[in-house]
Amino acid sequence: MKTEIEVEAQDALTYQSEEKQVYVLRQTLDMMGGIIMKVWLDPDGVSYRTQTPMMGLSMVTTKTDREVALGDTEEIDIILKTRILPSGKHPMRNARNFKADVKLTSGSIADAIMSNSRQKLEVNSEQAGRLSIHIPTVAAADCPDLPIRDAEDKFLGASAYIQTDAPAIRAKTEEILDGEVNSWRAAEKLCQWVYTAITEKKMSGGLGSSLTALESLSGDCTEHTVLFIALARSAGIPTRICSGIAFAQGAFHYHLWVEVYVGRWIQMDPTWGQTIADANHIQLAGSTSTLESDHLSEFAEGVFRTLNQLEIAIVE
Repeated sequence: MKTEIEVEAQDALTYQSEEKQVYVLRQTLDMMGGIIMKVWLDPDGVSYRTQTPMMGLSMVTTKTDREVALGDTEEIDIILKTRILPSGKHPMRNARNFKADVKLTSGSIADAIMSNSRQKLEVNSEQAGRLSIHIPTVAAADCPDLPIRDAEDKFLGASAYIQTDAPAIRAKTEEILDGEVNSWRAAEKLCQWVYTAITEKKMSGGLGSSLTALESLSGDCTEHTVLFIALARSAGIPTRICSGIAFAQGAFHYHLWVEVYVGRWIQMDPTWGQTIADANHIQLAGSTSTLESDHLSEFAEGVFRTLNQLEIAIVE
């Protein structure tokens, strides 16, 4: 990973009642569009503090001893810290249309929110615009049979988190589809199976793989997403990750869902059992136009750049 480092200043800090002379380094990491972190380092290379902007928060780590590190800590509810409370109308579950005025407190709104066949952003200024989302209808008769082989077949492969070719994944795919060859009906079957099979729906606290999700049948939107993608790709359905925010329990929260190619790209949400993701899903910009990487955290670029900085006023 390319990293640029520059010395910003000299500083002094206190560690275990002793004053330490340190350099303040500015590091720019070539990931997620450029992550900038500060490091407080002494002349011997010992790091005493790091500070990284993430999800609208300032993530700080400090050097300490074992006793303090393993002692009692204050709990932080990351969900409450990163949720977005919209103003205006209250969105309805399973909505087919959504319209809102969106604004960033800093940065470019066009760089933060994706425009595609499902959602359109009309930019009014550098930091503001109107977002419109419309949910398409899908007819199975218009969708090709499996496997799908065309320009989108690059989304059929495996990655670090998606073990498409694993025997257990292939066997489960065959079991679920039970001979179904229509791509849309197959995608619906897989979506409903993942939703119902993962019975222990909880925050995983990490990035699980598709095999781990299949074995444990527990997890959050990450596990639902990677498991669905592995099963769908195994069936011959090009599938990719969508990252962004979705409305639930009165606020927008960080979320992952999926997009399947069945002659055209259609978004689904296996975490919520929606065979067509409703209009309350806002897709944010990712690290690449293809949304495909071995590093799953890169899909959260748009989230990291907008949470606690994005204002949403719902019009309809």
